[in-house]
Amino acid sequence: MSSPISSALPSLPVPDDQAIAGRPAPVCERHGVAKDAIAAAPNRAQLWICPKCADEDRSRATRLAHFDHDQKTRAAEQQRKQADLERRIGAACIPERYRDYTFDTFPNTDERAVVVLQRMRTYANRWYEAKKRGVSVLLLGDVGTGKTGIACATANQIVRMDHQTALFITAYGAVRHMRDTWGRKGKTEREALDDLLLPDLLILEEVGANVGSDAEMTALFEVLNGRYAARKPTFVLSNLPLDDFRDAAGSPRPGLQTFLGQRVIDRFRDDGSFVVSLDWPSLRGARK
Repeated sequence: MSSPISSALPSLPVPDDQAIAGRPAPVCERHGVAKDAIAAAPNRAQLWICPKCADEDRSRATRLAHFDHDQKTRAAEQQRKQADLERRIGAACIPERYRDYTFDTFPNTDERAVVVLQRMRTYANRWYEAKKRGVSVLLLGDVGTGKTGIACATANQIVRMDHQTALFITAYGAVRHMRDTWGRKGKTEREALDDLLLPDLLILEEVGANVGSDAEMTALFEVLNGRYAARKPTFVLSNLPLDDFRDAAGSPRPGLQTFLGQRVIDRFRDDGSFVVSLDWPSLRGARK
């Protein structure tokens, strides 16, 4: 006996195998070939599928699976390279405070800052071209103008690309990394220098502060010159102006050009490298 529910449902036609067998198969509008009949579910009309469409679907699924696998493999390799870089150098990579910095979160709407941000955004968007040419950047500005934030926003975009690594380190930290090898066994000075030549992008902060002896200046020159020779982009961040200046008391002070030397500065005028001046007031407290 049928239930009240089943008796209330309208009856659906059951496919007639004999009728299907005698009826020509529909043709795929895309490929112009006859479709194949597939088993119909009870009380459902006959279903057809184009064999070429089915093959394309299977190929597409395979390609997507391979692409997903390749993406995961590349991401894992990039994480491994960055972790290895951090292990080799120590706690010298992008500081926690700046790891979420982007061009959109930079806390300044000054018209001059907008121009600088757009230039650095373009640099990041064209990173592979900049990397091939070895384009480096001097970021000069007073304390608190956002040099570190802009450099890290650029680096944060770059390290999200395939297999790209970045190292953030103070000039003193870089020199100390090499100086620790002086007169010691184990890692050689050449190996320490190679550590600083390894990353795709090197950010040297506080250039012009706390580094001054002849040996330290030679070590810093080796880093900058080595990366220039290898066409490895470097960001140099400094509170010093490019030219010599007088402090608030009127005393003469060396600018970055004097501090680093003309040979180094000339390297930042080659291969499309450029100088960015951050000449706006301090941003301290602007970012919540």
